[in-house]
Amino acid sequence: MVLKKVVKKIIPKKVLPIKKKVIVKKKVVKKPAVKKEVVKVPEKIGVKGVQDILNIVGNKDYFEIYKLVLGLDKEFFTKGFSGSFDKKKEVKDFFKERIFDFLNGEYSELKSQISQLRKKGNEVMYIDYEVLTLPLKKRMLKAEFNLKSFLKVKEIIDFARKELKVFILEQEKKEKEKEEREKLKEAEARKKKEKDNNEKEQGKVVRKEGVKKKIVKKKIVKKEEK
Repeated sequence: MVLKKVVKKIIPKKVLPIKKKVIVKKKVVKKPAVKKEVVKVPEKIGVKGVQDILNIVGNKDYFEIYKLVLGLDKEFFTKGFSGSFDKKKEVKDFFKERIFDFLNGEYSELKSQISQLRKKGNEVMYIDYEVLTLPLKKRMLKAEFNLKSFLKVKEIIDFARKELKVFILEQEKKEKEKEEREKLKEAEARKKKEKDNNEKEQGKVVRKEGVKKKIVKKKIVKKEEK
């Protein structure tokens, strides 16, 4: 058999056109510039004395409380009322704290005076009873710091001071009288001692003179005998 050569026709492939890559340029979106926030440090509130505090606080009750405390102790506001604060509230709290320091000092002083008078035999129980109500009144003032609450505290202090003053003056009078009596006794004792000493000296002189007279008499007798 004769093989017929099958001639394959080579069909040329279609050449596809080369697609050009389209490079799409991305739009660069610029982010808005972040503004740096400058943190402002609040200025400190400087206080040089109690008048600065009252001006900053601007509360009528605080001013009235200041005047009442000043009436009780003129020296209290001369020291310890200066400083630097961040907020107005801190200034108010500082003023309150100093007022409570004053009240605590008053309470301790009153209790001390009562104790001393009681030891000397004075009946001061009714004053002590009133003073013992001070801590409760102070707690009420702390809860509601105003003139009305402060006046209730001051009322007790005024009462105790007035009553104790009577006892203290009476006690001082008694002690002064006792001191004068002791001085009088000492003076009398000195006079008596001086008198006794003088009498002793006079006695010695008399005895000496008597001895001398006896000696003279003896000598006269001996001469007469001779």
